Amino acid sequence: MTRLVAELDLLQPLPQQVLANHSFNACGVYGVPLVVNRLGILVNPIEAAPEIVSWRQVFNPPEAYVNRLVLPLHSYDTVSAGLMALGYHPYSKVESQHKALRELFKNTRSSLLANGTPYYQGKGQMNLTIGYPNQLESLKSQSGDDNWQFVAPKEGVVEFYECLVVPKGQQLTPDLSALLRSLPRYVPNNINPPKSTQRYSVSGLNALQIEERVQSLNDLEVLSK
Repeated sequence: MTRLVAELDLLQPLPQQVLANHSFNACGVYGVPLVVNRLGILVNPIEAAPEIVSWRQVFNPPEAYVNRLVLPLHSYDTVSAGLMALGYHPYSKVESQHKALRELFKNTRSSLLANGTPYYQGKGQMNLTIGYPNQLESLKSQSGDDNWQFVAPKEGVVEFYECLVVPKGQQLTPDLSALLRSLPRYVPNNINPPKSTQRYSVSGLNALQIEERVQSLNDLEVLSK
């Protein structure tokens, strides 16, 4: 999204001194990553059933999980998860691969408890869905069950980044420049994605407080403060 907005000439490149602190910059030259979130599998394991370790098991679940699966009605999450289950890139634009994805969705319907959000409980009958580590606590609380787990599938996870950017033509204030420079380096772990329950992957900085502060301001207030 950052790249697409930049192509519309709506963002300004950040100074090199701001970008220099980032050994890995998912936002290109137009931003720095503040929050990292990983899409994976949320599962409440069923005793004596096969361990859920793959995207393929979500869309073709073991018998014990049939009618215990909920897929979110989400154009990004569910589509990217399905493409990875088929062995494709999660953002593939290849029509033949999306045709295969539609067939996969059709075949998965018979295994669904429901379509809905990951918090749909189905009177406690949901045991399998897709989502993010930070959703675990809400899921545990709403279900009254502490056995829910986040699983990083063996095919890999989809990482999403929230980027701090500056609109073109706006002043990069000293305070904002200092904030961007202070964000710690983020080094991705592409080999063994952690099964962490932490949404915020940056360290040395309270990213949650910063995000809440930024979201409480409009664009001009962020730039001025």
